[in-house]
Amino acid sequence: HYPLRRQRQMCIRDRIKSIRLRRAYKLIYEDGFRVSEAAYQTGFSDPNYFTTCFKKEFGKNPSQIVSSDKI
Repeated sequence: HYPLRRQRQMCIRDRIKSIRLRRAYKLIYEDGFRVSEAAYQTGFSDPNYFTTCFKKEFGKNPSQIVSSDKI
């Protein structure tokens, strides 16, 4: 039972992170938040870690989302 439970918990953790990152995307793209503001608003205490996770999730840095909105 333990390995299955552990696997399920990891999946939940990844899901929560994904939800937080989608919320951050919305804050940056639609609401005009700065990257660091969006990171802190969605529970990330380190903007660098946030950027790493964001790029892994969306394939772009958060700053690219900001700049693409302004073009």
